[in-house]
Amino acid sequence: MESRAAITMSLLLAGAAGSWLLLNRSSEKARPAIDDGARLGVGYYATDVRLSGTDGDGHVRYLVNALTVVQAPGDVDVDLRQVVIDYDAADRAPWNLRADTGTIPPGGKMIRLAGNVVAETRATSSNAVTIRTEHLEFDTDTSTAATDREVTIDYAGSSIRGMGMRAELATNRVQLLSDVNGTYVP
Repeated sequence: MESRAAITMSLLLAGAAGSWLLLNRSSEKARPAIDDGARLGVGYYATDVRLSGTDGDGHVRYLVNALTVVQAPGDVDVDLRQVVIDYDAADRAPWNLRADTGTIPPGGKMIRLAGNVVAETRATSSNAVTIRTEHLEFDTDTSTAATDREVTIDYAGSSIRGMGMRAELATNRVQLLSDVNGTYVP
């Protein structure tokens, strides 16, 4: 009787071990290839965030304010909501860039803005410039803002439209790339 119980117990243990091995191997094959951070569930969500970008000497060049900042597990991009970027050139008019959403890809050297994008000089005089588009890429290294989408620029009562734009914020130089038309008010 004892040998019969021992054999039954051995068969049950062998069956359990075999089932465990079979299930473990099949779940490894079904598991997608993701990095260690994503597998561990590492990500973050923050509200009312302020990020700063500095130059080589540690001076603040721009500030990024966002209502929410999210990096989901497995996603390399950082997603921003209700974004405002304050860019301050050392010797030129400072700029404000606003958008519904933003994305910072790996490396943090580019900020992609989308949805109701507005870029404005913070000048108080009549030579303030307002740029409107639906998509804008801000290169934090070169201080340029660019888009390949439709753009409207308002300046001193005049309005200019075009397709595509490149703006060098540090030098206040704005260039429309094609299909330019507008109204000039002297």
